[in-house]
Amino acid sequence: MHWKTLLFTLILILVPTAKAQILINEIMADPIDGTHLNEWIELYNNGTETINISGWIIGDNSNNDTLSGGFYNGEGTLIPAMGYAIVTGSETRVYNNFNCSRQAIKLYVEDDSIGSSGLNNDGEIINLYNSSGELIDIVTYNAITGGKSWLFYNGSWWKGNTSCGYENYAELPNECDYSVNAITNQTVYSDGDNFEFSIYVQNIYGEKTNVTITKKITNLYGETVKNYDNITHEITSHATYSYTPNLDPGSYVLTSTITTNCTDTNLANNQDSELFIIQDQPRSNESYVKIETIYDLGSDDKAKFGQTIRVKINIYKTNTTKYSITMWMQDSDGNRISKESKTNTYTEYTNYTLTLPLQINPNCESTYPNKEYILELEGLDSQDTRSIMVEGITEELCEKVYVQKSTTLAQKSFTYELLYLPEKIKEGEKFGSKLKITNNEDNNATVDVSSYVYRGSKAYSGDREENKKTYEIRSKSTKTVELTNKVEEAVQGLYNYKIKIIKNKQKTPYEITRELIIEPAEGIDAKITSANTITTKEGTNLTIKIKNFGKEIKELKIMTDTLLENKTTTIDLKKNEEKQLTLKLKQEKTRNAAFIILYKDKVLDYKKVELAANTKTDNSTTKEETKTTQTLSGKQDNEDLNSITGMTTLSKEPTIIYESTTNKAKNTAMTIVAILSAATLVFIMWKKEL
Repeated sequence: MHWKTLLFTLILILVPTAKAQILINEIMADPIDGTHLNEWIELYNNGTETINISGWIIGDNSNNDTLSGGFYNGEGTLIPAMGYAIVTGSETRVYNNFNCSRQAIKLYVEDDSIGSSGLNNDGEIINLYNSSGELIDIVTYNAITGGKSWLFYNGSWWKGNTSCGYENYAELPNECDYSVNAITNQTVYSDGDNFEFSIYVQNIYGEKTNVTITKKITNLYGETVKNYDNITHEITSHATYSYTPNLDPGSYVLTSTITTNCTDTNLANNQDSELFIIQDQPRSNESYVKIETIYDLGSDDKAKFGQTIRVKINIYKTNTTKYSITMWMQDSDGNRISKESKTNTYTEYTNYTLTLPLQINPNCESTYPNKEYILELEGLDSQDTRSIMVEGITEELCEKVYVQKSTTLAQKSFTYELLYLPEKIKEGEKFGSKLKITNNEDNNATVDVSSYVYRGSKAYSGDREENKKTYEIRSKSTKTVELTNKVEEAVQGLYNYKIKIIKNKQKTPYEITRELIIEPAEGIDAKITSANTITTKEGTNLTIKIKNFGKEIKELKIMTDTLLENKTTTIDLKKNEEKQLTLKLKQEKTRNAAFIILYKDKVLDYKKVELAANTKTDNSTTKEETKTTQTLSGKQDNEDLNSITGMTTLSKEPTIIYESTTNKAKNTAMTIVAILSAATLVFIMWKKEL
């Protein structure tokens, strides 16, 4: 065979002919009347041959439907070259309410809606498979309203007027790329008066255009603290805008967003956020403890042995791992003359002002001389001292120290005695006391007993008779009574505990009053140990690890600034337990960062997470991960699809639409292989002929 003849034959055999390719071409997901009976998807055959799609499958993230035809006087399931087909539910009203082409093939699914329960108004993924289960096309669309549909036009997806069964058309504005950066000079400010920020807008490419800039400051709960009027300026190259708001101490998020009069092809850089903190006192690089004021001293500034004094202290904690604060009194030789008072500080870069009680020993045996003693405050690798003159003895304490054996009334016929009461209790924890009541009278006695913790006129353990119990004490008998109380919330310090006893409904109760110290509960200290986003073909997830360094936490809240499908997630953490969570992100294409917040009665920790950019362009299955930046103690969702074909909309709303090019790539590869094979054989024949 002549090599020229062979060349012609090989070209006919090996080079593939043009094939019909079915594409998802238009999506009507949110019709004006809101019913799924008016939803539809348009398919388009952009090839040169008729193709039968009988047995093909179309579906969303959670449900697939088989396509059928011929139900509405259509032409079955054959879509001609350059022809359109409309996919609806089996009870559709589309052809009554839309101006659809009569030439379009009418296809339907086996139930009354496409997908699980109709097309999602907020956007989702639509898949198209052939009868062999091969993925033919895949499209991700975003939310759309106003009776508009998503149109595939000029290689990209756009929002526009419906063209049911007709050629799509959209008026394309000029393309551009503008970016915005929210700039703060630092993360932590010691003085709100010195806080300032800038908004920097840059034209990366494109003609000059009007840019509208919005900016606001919110707290960590998403509440707007400072809102600014929108401004619109024509920007040729770049522009900077500076502001100096006056803010109270707290933690805030600065967010700025831009919109342009041109078609911005990269909406991912049209919003920026920065976290910043304003402290109520200058931030120090070192932790410290200071004695501020000593209360309960006499006019001569002296204390007595046996007295309980109160000391106001100031604490500043940096990022040191130490947290315990201790106070006591001693002489110059280190001999202590008081009990210890303790408190704990857990939150980093925080200033505390507390009042701690301190009981000086009674000195009933005159062990310590009257002289100046040293008040010691120590913790966080810092200490402070103050000299106090202590003299004199509190006589009543030497006779009875926190014990009342009995109080005799009515000729010792009815007595009561406090058997047990702790000297210190913890905030948020139950505690108990024991009381013995003796009835030596000839008749039985009905006794009501209750107790509460108070200071001044305020009760801190709930209602004053919340734990009231009633007992029938027989004549000539004794009853031991146990009482339980709980102080949910109180500042650390010295309080009073009162027991009330009412016999036989008498108006005047018998009372026992004692002092007790309330200490703070064991600290709640949960931290975010890692956070990143992972993107696969199923979507983008936020994976975080959280560890509890303090006591057990019930219903710890994990919040983000609007990125999660559920803004708040709660978990329980045991002491020293670490948990990993994977949370699904919403489709929000304009964000490049998110803030994660741990909250349990207060903010425990938060991090800024940099989000992955939408840069996937090949046919492989990959994962994209992002790094995290911890701002103190320390969504961009992205489908793993085959190519990004559009990043803008006619209505200027943030959107990114994906189109599969699996078949295109496959056909191109087959063509290249065929041509190379033909060329190789022709070269061999030519060499032999020579």
